[in-house]
Amino acid sequence: MSISIGLARVRSLDVRSLFARTFSQPASFVLVSIFLFFEYIRPQGNYPSLNILPWARISLIAAFVACVIEGKSSFTLQRAWSLLAAFTAVIFVSIAQAPYPEFGFKTVDLWLSWLVIIYIISSAADSEEKVILLIGAFILWNFKMSFGGFRRWAAIGFRFRDWGLSGPSGWFQNSGEFGIEMCVFFPMAIYFLIGLQPHLTKWKRYFMGFVAVTAVASMAGSSSRGALLGGAAVGLWFLWRSPNRLKGSIYVGLLAISTWLILPEEQKARFRSAGEDGTSQSRLTYWEDGIEIANDHPLFGIGYDNWMPFYTANYNPEGQLPHNIFIEAVAELGYVGLAVFLALIVYVFWENACTRRRTRRGGPNENRFVYFMAFGLDGALIGYLVSGFFVTVLFYPYFWVNMAFTMALATVARRPIGAPVRRVRRFGPIAGTARFDGAPAPAPR
Repeated sequence: MSISIGLARVRSLDVRSLFARTFSQPASFVLVSIFLFFEYIRPQGNYPSLNILPWARISLIAAFVACVIEGKSSFTLQRAWSLLAAFTAVIFVSIAQAPYPEFGFKTVDLWLSWLVIIYIISSAADSEEKVILLIGAFILWNFKMSFGGFRRWAAIGFRFRDWGLSGPSGWFQNSGEFGIEMCVFFPMAIYFLIGLQPHLTKWKRYFMGFVAVTAVASMAGSSSRGALLGGAAVGLWFLWRSPNRLKGSIYVGLLAISTWLILPEEQKARFRSAGEDGTSQSRLTYWEDGIEIANDHPLFGIGYDNWMPFYTANYNPEGQLPHNIFIEAVAELGYVGLAVFLALIVYVFWENACTRRRTRRGGPNENRFVYFMAFGLDGALIGYLVSGFFVTVLFYPYFWVNMAFTMALATVARRPIGAPVRRVRRFGPIAGTARFDGAPAPAPR
């Protein structure tokens, strides 16, 4: 089946075409790409002269407005939006009956922003080309972080540092959160490469392999045991689903051995003392207390974002966060909230499986990239669930951006290849002009 020249060049990762095609897309798509850049790279944190406006928030609001004007919508994915609506209702009910509702109302805009982000990404990335461009940008921004971490760790001879590697200011500034992002990024980079492999030159394949290696190295350099356990879980998942177990075992084994060899002895000692050291004991205490809190407030918990005021007032004045996404969910949102969160997780795996079924080889919607990228999102979610078992990151980008990409892939998979995409107004090649999909800008009268 014939494809457009633009899509062929995007599949081959032609650099000039990637930039040109990105800025020739509808405004909603361009603006959400800009949002991801400011949210993940955070240049405003490194260059104070840029930190004069809330760039991420401005681009997000503009992207939402553009999405509405363009008439884009992913609401046809009814299961996803029904679950998200249920989770939203649980959050607001939990705040209404919380002992400290002011804490929940103060930060609930964070959750509402994730709803907006999911809506924009899943609506704007409605074709294979747009999905490649958006996930490609996501991988590029993560590579900026992983390569920076790899370079800093190599500069000190891969020695151990208590605080580990960290990312830019914001979501990934802490080494633990940075390690989780590398755990999420690694399988996505691998399957991005596999999905586009037939279209890439040898050197581009090598480069994408190097991108994945920097993710593993930064994961190890983060000094986060949870991130390494998440990476190990992803490796075992690779083996489980590999069509060639022997070849897969060799690749995964070499990567695991290499990672273990470069790990500092102090990091290995932390693994040997896992479960017995002070950090492990304190987390076990938080988990036990969290389950007790959930049992005392079984339906809707103690309220969204109420852990710290409730825990310090009733358990330990010097207490910390629960360090577990499931304990966080059940303590703050109750068993109802935990059930909906688990349903969201199941939905992502289920939707990715449906995407693969629709795009598997020989089907009417055959699409190699979308097929393999659904595996990448599964791997990213596995890495998040395992590493998130040790960190309080339920409302961080990891799961919600993954879900948005999952919904975008599902939208593409449901549309037969060659089916026309709804025409919307796009940015033109010259400032102040615009054109429609497939048509030149009209001549002035």
